[in-house]
Amino acid sequence: MPTKHRRIAIVRDEQMERALEAGRAAVGRSRPEAAIARELILRGAEAMRPAGGGEWERLLVERHGARPAHGSIREALDELEPLPPVDPDDARRATSALEELREERLP
Repeated sequence: MPTKHRRIAIVRDEQMERALEAGRAAVGRSRPEAAIARELILRGAEAMRPAGGGEWERLLVERHGARPAHGSIREALDELEPLPPVDPDDARRATSALEELREERLP
């Protein structure tokens, strides 16, 4: 299939044949071999990614106190304190708070 991206050649030794066979079983035998090889490379790269994250993750932790996600969304929501009751006289409290934050950031 035509593409503007560069292509690579891969040697099909015994290890590669076993990997392609495992890939066929995982993604489907009807897929072209190049698509199976691409999927194996992408999944392998994701599996090899360092557990600690990269530069962006480090900056988020240092500058903003962010922490890596853990557990399910349900567990994260359970960790939050309950929201205060809505003030019927100030129904736009959250919107007002966001507007104040934006004003602080604008030059």
